[in-house]
Amino acid sequence: MMEALQASEGRVDLWYTYQDLAIDSRLLETYAGLLSEDESVRWRRFLFERDRRRFLIARAMLRDVVSRYVGCEPCSLAFEYNPYGKPALASPPGQSIRFNLSHSAGLAVCAVTRGHDVGVDVESPERRTDVLGLARRFFAESEVAALGRRPPEEQRRTFFEYWTLKEAYIKACGRGLSIPLDAFGFTLRADRPPTIGFAAGMADDPGDWQFAQVFLGQDYPIALALRSCREEEMTVGIRRIIPLQRAGDAAVLPCNGLRRWTLESEFPELS
Repeated sequence: MMEALQASEGRVDLWYTYQDLAIDSRLLETYAGLLSEDESVRWRRFLFERDRRRFLIARAMLRDVVSRYVGCEPCSLAFEYNPYGKPALASPPGQSIRFNLSHSAGLAVCAVTRGHDVGVDVESPERRTDVLGLARRFFAESEVAALGRRPPEEQRRTFFEYWTLKEAYIKACGRGLSIPLDAFGFTLRADRPPTIGFAAGMADDPGDWQFAQVFLGQDYPIALALRSCREEEMTVGIRRIIPLQRAGDAAVLPCNGLRRWTLESEFPELS
């Protein structure tokens, strides 16, 4: 059994991989061999080869990453899902790690921590989207108003900041879109981390949550949600990986009081 990485309650480890890099066909076959029966069914439903490949790499990354904290081989893992699709580790049992997966436009990210609910979301702001129209349809009124006050050239980027934070929150809760997106809203300020507020009737406490944002180059806004009321600030580690092949060195992002970082697209380099 391999030596397990140690996850901590106050830290979120963010792993990422690019899904469109050239990968040896034999390695892709190995990835396919890791899939469970239900994952294989989902994989084969994709109509386009690019989508099948991206799904395969994302699932291989999830197994590789989680196995490093459990201390077993990726093929030994079994996952279970709640009614809203939130994953948890079914086997080996008795583990306290929590994790979440997201991928968009060729980037897959996985967040791992211990003992607390965690959610992650990544989006590509290059998607052709009527951001103001979508915001008016789905966002809280405070978010729509704040978005409308931004200069036009900032609205798309800001929209995806809101969107990724909202997705990270509902994924951490594990209830998916059963939580209306206008029942909670985020406040974005230049001098503090994102904060959340809830509409009347939402049985949640803003003090129970911490959020962070990572911008990987100019292309990918990433949001992290951690259900933790600890007095200590959450810290974020980041590492790049090619599943089952190699991983870069872990880097802990410097504390800056904002829990917001903009990184070069290739940071950190693979070892």
